[in-house]
Amino acid sequence: MVIAGFDPGLAAMGYAFVKVNPHGEQVLSLGVIRTQPGNKKRNLRQSDDVTRRVVEIVDAVDVLLAKHPPVIAVCSESFSPPRNASSAAKVAMAWGAVIGATSPPYLQASPQEIKIAVCGSKKASKEEIEKNLIEKYGECVEMWDETPEKQKNHGWDALAAIVACLSDPAIAIGRKSVNGSTAGDSSNSH
Repeated sequence: MVIAGFDPGLAAMGYAFVKVNPHGEQVLSLGVIRTQPGNKKRNLRQSDDVTRRVVEIVDAVDVLLAKHPPVIAVCSESFSPPRNASSAAKVAMAWGAVIGATSPPYLQASPQEIKIAVCGSKKASKEEIEKNLIEKYGECVEMWDETPEKQKNHGWDALAAIVACLSDPAIAIGRKSVNGSTAGDSSNSH
């Protein structure tokens, strides 16, 4: 069973794809979808620029979904308060792009649920979350492409959302499967 995780953002959207089986998890893909900033010299309205970026996200998510078809998608809670109304609108548009591009059921985890699941404390820092994820899924460090260091936290956040949802009944049921195969599981090993 494959789980897709997302950390929605319009400029940088983190993603993670994890294969879950009765014996554990394997990170299949981890990264950040980065959209191109608007060119102010072209006199684009901000709404047109946002629309273009949403299309970029949908296109990138479509490619990822074709490579790793998920049974369920998870996300850090979309109702956590961003810095301002403009940021909130952009995060909502990015989350809408993910919902529009995917068809599986969705789960969300609050920032506190994520911190507790990954670090055991709701006061854990981003650095502690990243450190614990690297300890558990060290092989995924090799997956980073040319993503700038300051944007990698989006990918880690997507993976952390998956970890926070692993105990959800929907995922627990998927772990238990006849002969170790479930929907969304391919016979190929990645």
